[in-house]
Parts: sequence; structure tokens; C-alpha cells
Amino acid sequence: MSGEYNQLIQYLDKKEVVVFVGAGISKAAPSTLPSWWEYNFSILSEIGNIAAKALKINQELLQKDEIEKSVEVVSISEFFVHYIAGDAYFPLTSLLNSSKPNHNHYILAELSKSNKIKAIITTNFDTLIEQAFTERNEPLNVYYRLNDFEKEIELEKNCCLFKIHGSVVDTATIIDTVSQKLKGLDRAKTYNLKKIFRSYHLLVVGFSGEDFSFDQNYIPFSVYQSNELGVTWIKHPTGKVHESVMKLVEIPNFTIHETTLEEFYLQMGWKVTMNVEKNSRGEYKDNLHKCINSLVRNNRINKWSCIGMCIQLFLYFQNRSKALEIALRTEEVLYEKFHNRLPFSDRNWLVPLLDTLGYLYNLLDNGEKALHYYNQSLGISNARISMMRDIDIQKSKVNTATTLNSIGLVHLFTTQNYNEALKNFTNAAILSFEARKSINFILAFIRIIFLKYSKHLSLYAVCEYEAIKRLAKQIGFLDAIIEINLYEIYLFIHFGYKNEATNLIKDNYALIELSIKKNSFTKTSDNFYKMVNKIKKTNVKSLPDPTLYIPIEPGLIWTDICDREILSIPEGMEAYKYYCNNEKNIAKEIVQKAVEKFKSENDWINEEIFVTCMEGLMKDEIIGTDNGNKETIRTREKLLLRAAELQIKMAYLDYLVATTAKLAQCYYMFEQYEEALYMSEFCLCLCQNPVEHGIIIHTCAVAAFSCREIDKYSSARQYALMYIDFIKKYPQNFNCYMSENINELLDELNSLL
Repeated sequence: MSGEYNQLIQYLDKKEVVVFVGAGISKAAPSTLPSWWEYNFSILSEIGNIAAKALKINQELLQKDEIEKSVEVVSISEFFVHYIAGDAYFPLTSLLNSSKPNHNHYILAELSKSNKIKAIITTNFDTLIEQAFTERNEPLNVYYRLNDFEKEIELEKNCCLFKIHGSVVDTATIIDTVSQKLKGLDRAKTYNLKKIFRSYHLLVVGFSGEDFSFDQNYIPFSVYQSNELGVTWIKHPTGKVHESVMKLVEIPNFTIHETTLEEFYLQMGWKVTMNVEKNSRGEYKDNLHKCINSLVRNNRINKWSCIGMCIQLFLYFQNRSKALEIALRTEEVLYEKFHNRLPFSDRNWLVPLLDTLGYLYNLLDNGEKALHYYNQSLGISNARISMMRDIDIQKSKVNTATTLNSIGLVHLFTTQNYNEALKNFTNAAILSFEARKSINFILAFIRIIFLKYSKHLSLYAVCEYEAIKRLAKQIGFLDAIIEINLYEIYLFIHFGYKNEATNLIKDNYALIELSIKKNSFTKTSDNFYKMVNKIKKTNVKSLPDPTLYIPIEPGLIWTDICDREILSIPEGMEAYKYYCNNEKNIAKEIVQKAVEKFKSENDWINEEIFVTCMEGLMKDEIIGTDNGNKETIRTREKLLLRAAELQIKMAYLDYLVATTAKLAQCYYMFEQYEEALYMSEFCLCLCQNPVEHGIIIHTCAVAAFSCREIDKYSSARQYALMYIDFIKKYPQNFNCYMSENINELLDELNSLL
């Protein structure tokens, strides 16, 4: 037995080892699972074949070499999910399974049987480890659903398997896309991993560390920096290890051994007897073909979506001529098939393709043709909304918002009709907010901020971009984060903040490598870097800390009812006098008439003031009642939604903070806990400073209680602790009743976790 593994052997003998395994252990025969690259290319190739057949093209549309040199493999599933398949993509990951474990899986079962290892942690979806344990009659406790991790896990007598990216047994649990990984591992998973790493030596096999692309501490190996337990990492001689792994060598007792797994097992004296038979690659390809075609037939995607996807890919590859060639052939086929009169049932399928054709022609500076396709797409989505089917309405609102965002870009960059651009972005943001689709809201608001400050550049824009960036980070929206960074870099360059610009460009390059659009993003970022280097050193400044907060004149506000300067408006002053004389109904009538007046005049600013005032009066009615009259709360909700719409139109993120916080309260009262949590998190992303908005402290409590109701215990604890932390820093916001409830909640959660 080799002396270079003495540390590992010592911990194996004490049964103080956990094993971390990656995809590398499942490549060997007879499992012969495809590599991540092979799997993703197989999907793209099949999509290309479907598109080629639809276009009657007798050649492969997507060439392996071009894809391999143009995009990172980690970007492909992200593109596939967001462009074409949505959640219908994840069942395809069942292809990453086999019925034949290999010697690597049996070794793990044997190590457990001989009491050498306590647990296995894996990013793999397959069930090969489970099958090997079953065949060896070795018990194994498996954790892969999020709820499995919500309670504090104690390593038991039986070996435990932690599948931190989910399992093909339930494809809804799978974590595969860039956006999923950018959000980081769930708090409950991270908590339990840290606990394990604090007590056991770690053996890493078959893992490249690619997940560290998303965060240096995506998997919390850094825990080993504060203990002496150490890490043994087995790296294949021809394999690559992510650069972040090399930074881990500073960890005490961290060693990397370059050797094959077979040589490592031989040196450790581990042997396993089994018959080796190879899986049929033809069988895998047949299964893939069946799965893709099943996906196409399940009403989520079709051949038109596949064509659009191919055009998009060539645009991302910077191959516009090929994208245009496919587009022209697509137009011919559409004309031949439908003679420009598409049946409604067929037109429903065309929205993604029409949007892609619009996107292509916009890039080619053909604004007229771009708008032609976008308007066709918009007509289909609007027609579906008018049919008033609730499920379809939400989806169609999202489709409409997507198209409006695209039309806005045509007006912004091609026709340079900035008023039309702003109108489309604003409508897209409103529809997205109604449909609870943060992706489209983020895209729209990035451009709204850009237009808002285009004539008069201001560092206040950075603060607004940062608020939207927090939303983007919460959902892992990579391309939006990159785009926001580019706008911020431009502002830093303009105002002479060289250090901030340089640092942000470097950070952005790392993100760009993960994007399907990396070619175009890299070109843009290179240009920004050149601009930074032109800034004279004498212009280097320290960046101030701008705020979202809109200052108000205290003497003009209606205390406890409306934090706007409503008393500067005649109707506001009149209503206020009646209210002070305890004639509240007359005051409400005056305010309601003012709302209708300013709405008819398209005076958004004053309408928003009086809508907010009316909502405050309704809230005043609720106070003192048992959770308030439900009808009154529903009326309040409608007023808040109208206020949010007006605030989006005026790009008042500051006001939107309070509105979303109040909406969260309304939804919690109606036991709509998912809605309450969405609005709470939206609010807390926009503002994280209680000095600007004391209401966000209460919003932390609403988020905590909402999470408790939907069994998100670790998140509930996080928000409860955030509430307590804020109260310690800002005791003027202390609420005895709320704090008592939060402490009771923490006691309950501590017993659960």
C-alpha cells in the first residue's frame, strides 16, 4: 500500500471519510454514460436534424466543431431550457442513467461494507451508486429532494448518499442550468455539507471542479481551511481541473494526486470482481432520439421552435450569414405551407420562431422586417390573452412581454424612436410584474433605466442597476447580470472611476465565459477595457454611495396615510381637512374623485399619489379589526397593483419597494404564501437598507412566516435572523409583538433543523 496516501488511510481506518464523486466515475464500462459534452451535443444535433427535416435541407445544420469552439458546454442546457423547452427539458436528463454500474460504483459499496466511509456526496443524477449498493446488499440512505435536506442531517449507521444536484428518479429535483447554479446551492444543502466537512476527511474522485465557475465556494470546501482534516483529490492525468481548485491547495493537508482511478485503487489495495460488458452506444442514441421526439410531441416544443433555436445558435456563434440562410429558407417554407394565412392552432407554435426572425433582422439593421415579425408574434399572444383562459393568460403575458422587449430594442437601436422604445419596455415590465416573471421584468427595467438617464448621466443609475442586479442574481439570470455590468462600466468610465471600471470588467469576463453569448459579450467588454485605459490617472476618484431614496418635504405629507407630498395639491389638502375632522368617508370620496380625474388626464405622478393615499385610507380601516375585512384587503390589493403599475411607468424603484412590501402583507393575510414570498423577496432585492425603508424589516418577517408555511425551513430561519439583525442595528423599528413572534418561529425552526 502506497505511503503517499497515509493521511487518507488513517482516516479510512477510523471511518472518518466522506467521498465526493463527479461524472468521471460513470464513464467507464459497462456504464459508459456520455460525457456532459457528448450528452449536450447529442441533444443539439437531434434538434438540428428536426429543423433540417422541416426545412427540407439534406445536411446537418449544427456541426460539432463549430459548437465546440463557440460555446461552453455549461451554457447549452441553459439555452435549451430558456429558448425552447422550459421545464420539459429536465426529463431528458433520464438519459444520464444506466442499468449497469461499473467498478467505481462497486468500490464505493465495498468501502461502505467494510466500514471505511461514512457518506458519499455527488453531483451526478444517475442511480448507479444506488444500484451497486443494492447488488452488494449494502444499505444506503439516499437524499436528493430539497425537503430531504431541510432538517439537520446526522450521519447514521448506514452509509448516506447526498445527491446535491438531484436525481433522475425525480427530474424535477435536477440542477443543471447556469441560472440554477448561479443562485448557489440551497441554504439547507450548504448548511449540511458544511457540517459534514467540519467532521470528516474528504476524498474527491471523478470531479473536475467545474461547478466552482459559478462561485469559489459553490461547494463549501473552504470549510477545510479552518480544520486539519484535509482533502485527498484524485485527478486523472489527462483530465482538467478547474483553476479554482488550484486555489484550494492552500488548505492544510490538501493534496492532489495525478493518477488514474485504476492505479489509485491498486495502490490502496482495493479490488472488485465483476464481469465487464459494454453498453451499446447505438442503444443510447436510439433512446436519445425517442426522448427528443417524445419531447417534441408533448405540446411544449415543435419543429418551428427547433428552427428558431438553430438560427439563434448561429447568431451566438457570430455566423450571421448562416443564420440568414436558414431564415430565408424558413420564410419560403412558411409561405409554401400556409400561404401567409396561418391557422390559429398552428400560429400558436410560431411565437418563438417569429421572435427569433425579428431578432435576426434587427441585428441586420432591417427594422421594418424585424417589426413585421415581432408584430405578428404580438398578435398571436394578444389573441390568446383575449380568450381569457387563466393558464394561457399567464403564459401569453410572458410571451407578449418578451416580444415587447424585443420591439423596444428595435426602436432603441435601429429606428432610434426612443419614445416608442420606452413605451414598449414599460408595457413589458408591467406585464412581467403581473405574470410574476422576473426575467422579462429585469430585461425591461435595465433598458428603462438606460433611457431614464440617457440625456443626463448620473451615478444614481448605478444604484438602480444594482437593485435590478440583485433581482437577477436571485434567479441566476446570467446575461442580465453581464449586461447590467456593462452599463455600470460605461458609467464608471464616463465619471472617471477607473478602479471600479477595471475591477468590474475583470469580474464580467469570468461571467461571460459561462454565457451562450460569450462571443458578442467578449467583443463589447474588450471595447470597454480600451476605454478604461484611456482615462487619465488624474481622473481616478472614490465612488460615492448613492441611494434609491426620493427625498420628501415633511410638511407636505399626510402623516400615517400617504408618504407623498399630497398636501401641496388642492384635492389632497381638502381631503386631509375632512379626515382631521373625522369625516373619513367624505375624505375618501374626494381622494377617489382625484384618482379618476388624474387617470383621465394621464397624469401618472398625481394619480400615483392619490392611489397611494386611497390605499393608506383602506389600510387605516383595517387596523384594529381581526386581520381586516377581506373585501377591504382585496380592494387594497387592487390599489397596490395599480400603484405598482404607475411606479413602473415612472421608473420609481424607490416607491416600488414599499408597494411590493405591502402586497406581500396582503397575500400573507389571504394565505397566498408563494405570492407573499415572491413579493417579499422582490422588495428585499430592490432595497436592503432600513434607513431608506423601515418597511423592509417587517418584510423580512413576512418572508420568514411565508417560508415556514410552505416548508422552506432553512429560508425561514435566514429571513428570521435577518429580521433580528436589522432590529439590533435599527432598534427604533422594534415591534414587541412581531419580535416575539419571530423568536417563537426561531425556536420552532431550531427544533426542526
